[in-house]
Amino acid sequence: MTNTSVTSHHTGSFLKLYAILAATIVCNYIAWTSWDVTFVMNDAIQYLSTTKNWLMGKGVSTNALIYNPHFQGVLPAPQTVWPPGFPAVLLVSGYLRLELQSAALLVNLLSMGMAGLLFYAILRRCQVSQSFSLCSAAVFYFTCSLWHQALSLLSEPLFNCLVLAAVCCLPRRNLYFKNWLLCSFFLALCITVRHSGVFTATAFFFALSIIVLFDPYYRTLSITGRLLRLCVLMILPVVTFVSLMLRTHYLIGTVERDTGIGSTISVVDTIQITAQEASVLMGFRDGWLFTGDIDTWLLTLLVMLVSVMITTFAVVILCDVKFQKSQSCDTRGNTG
Repeated sequence: MTNTSVTSHHTGSFLKLYAILAATIVCNYIAWTSWDVTFVMNDAIQYLSTTKNWLMGKGVSTNALIYNPHFQGVLPAPQTVWPPGFPAVLLVSGYLRLELQSAALLVNLLSMGMAGLLFYAILRRCQVSQSFSLCSAAVFYFTCSLWHQALSLLSEPLFNCLVLAAVCCLPRRNLYFKNWLLCSFFLALCITVRHSGVFTATAFFFALSIIVLFDPYYRTLSITGRLLRLCVLMILPVVTFVSLMLRTHYLIGTVERDTGIGSTISVVDTIQITAQEASVLMGFRDGWLFTGDIDTWLLTLLVMLVSVMITTFAVVILCDVKFQKSQSCDTRGNTG
């Protein structure tokens, strides 16, 4: 590559970067100056009310009674529908002397910018070209739905930022515990912002389980070492989620969103209701996708497939243990 081509390549990259920076500044300026309270959605009212009560020394509570668990006969009511992560970040408004709405908008705009940078870093880590990574990050950043969530003062921008931070810390081919623990930390933060973060943490666990079990790079570790790293990955998310559920149960007597205080539902009933709701969501009941007895057969087939997957993982682990034992025996035999 000649000096002229190299210079033109760098010039093109800088022009793209300057164009994206200029568009970012313009969009953020328009968002900040044109925002008003009509953008606020119901969930945002919950976050703002919780933050206000928190700043007033009333704990994680809300005056905006919308969902059934809020109706506990007290005002403000304990905030158990949404986790306290986003309101905790908004507490910075008390130190910056900003209005709560302005603080929430600022947090969302900063989260979107950080998410764009993390998206770019992830692509570069995957050895994607600089030019393509820059353009892809710009498309991600300027997506309309993300701006709608940010202007509505929802917690999704912060949640997306934390998920991408966890992806950046993914311990791909890394034997050190630091990366596993850092990834676990960001997954736990995701759960403090949105309860759905538990599904994100579960997805991380299954994806890394496959990598740890089948990637030859990790076969140098014992099964105990690999399982220990997976435990480190999940320890903080599990503790965080269980702590939030225990707090909810302590305050309102249940972890259900559609029931009030003093619910007498048992653990067995909870499991049955959860299974029924999962069946409905997957289309196995009430004729949503299927009618007649076919829903029962399809649900049975799904359970069988999951059982086969679990059995396969167990067999792979056992075979790997036997393989490592035979390798160690051969090594001792050759040494002898």
